[in-house]
Amino acid sequence: MQVFAIRHGETAWSLSGQHTGATDIPLTDNGRRLAERMRPVLAKTAFELVLCSPMRRARETCELAGLGERAVVDPDLMEWSYGEYEGLTPDQIHKVTPDWLLFRDGCPGGEIPEQVGARVDRVIRRLRAAAGDVALFAHGHVLRVLAARWIGLPSSGGEHFLLDTGTLCVLGYYRNVPAVRIWNGPLIDPSAAVAHSLPESTRAITHDRYDAVLFDLDGVITDTASMHALCWKRMFDEYLRERATRSGEAFRPFDLSSDYRLYVDGKPRFDGVRDFLESRGIRLPEGRPDDPPQVETVGGLGNRKNGLVNAVIEEKGVKVYEGSVKLIRQLREQGFKIAVVTSSQNCITVLKAAKLDKSFDALVDGNTVRAQHLAGKPAPDTFLTAAQLLGTEPNRAVVIEDAISGVQAGCNGSFGLVIGVARKGNAEELRQNGARLVVSDLGELVDSTQPPTPRRPDAPS
Repeated sequence: MQVFAIRHGETAWSLSGQHTGATDIPLTDNGRRLAERMRPVLAKTAFELVLCSPMRRARETCELAGLGERAVVDPDLMEWSYGEYEGLTPDQIHKVTPDWLLFRDGCPGGEIPEQVGARVDRVIRRLRAAAGDVALFAHGHVLRVLAARWIGLPSSGGEHFLLDTGTLCVLGYYRNVPAVRIWNGPLIDPSAAVAHSLPESTRAITHDRYDAVLFDLDGVITDTASMHALCWKRMFDEYLRERATRSGEAFRPFDLSSDYRLYVDGKPRFDGVRDFLESRGIRLPEGRPDDPPQVETVGGLGNRKNGLVNAVIEEKGVKVYEGSVKLIRQLREQGFKIAVVTSSQNCITVLKAAKLDKSFDALVDGNTVRAQHLAGKPAPDTFLTAAQLLGTEPNRAVVIEDAISGVQAGCNGSFGLVIGVARKGNAEELRQNGARLVVSDLGELVDSTQPPTPRRPDAPS
């Protein structure tokens, strides 16, 4: 017995990030397309029972997926009641209650986690009484609680299960123990759950369509994105605190979740300094690229941040993502040309620390940007330069990125395929900005069924 849990397709409020509980809004055109894509996938399974939330967005998804006539409405599948937070985004809520967490605190005037869990437990009893497979159509937060309760976690455990719109999840058993077979999955044949594989993603990069693969560095190959983010925060907070002390203004710190993502992530260092400061209404002299760190210029602050990064690398080294190393190894063995494309001027230092400095055919980094006066991401210039170095046309190259500005650059350059790496639970955001395929780890692109081939001497181990 398996449970096929489907989150409804995209809505206007899911795009804007507003909490949507009892507000009964329809799917967007894209949401309808996502729902229709489920029809051939779900048609392969004979469901004993089909359950659906009473909300329009869930019912539309169920109907477009081909199971509307069989659906039984279950009020217990309603989305979390957000009370006073209905229609608000997390940023709006955190301005009033900075440490608020839905899965811990619930919502004033709405439900607490235990109340949602009680509803979900009733659904689970109904599911486990079924003799065959069950399909259910519901909402993001209630399905996250359902996953937690299915495997015996408290309702608060739902915070660990990130879930995008229009995705398929499969719950089942492993040797009679409740288990999660697929979570936040792409629309594939559900029988893949038994094989624990994602065959469509492992066939994404093939020689009949592509000749080269262009990798971003931080957050894609190496786990240095968080290091960069913390160094940005330390540098900006120190500067903003100094500035507030001088001017008497209130100190407002750099926000790792919003400021980093919107103004800094994926951009050349000096562009990141300039764009963030402009978001706060601060305009500094450009200065020179070699300005000392203590100088109050765009160049000086950028170099202050660079010094922090180098100190961390020297002290702690660099961690690589094993799935990324496996993919790089496989691509080299298959004869693909590969390059690193990054805005970081620390690229060579990072690759040497990670023992990957001999693994690429070309490198375009922040030093290249500076020397050739290239526009930074989201402009496609850096990726186009890498493709040129590899002797490859853009439509024959794959771009792999984790940053919004990066997938935008790949899209803007008309590359053959843009793959987003959603390590921050931002799959939907990456898709909206140009990623045609999104994975949570590059290991999902590795074909584990392929027989090993002799490794090139310079392939990473």
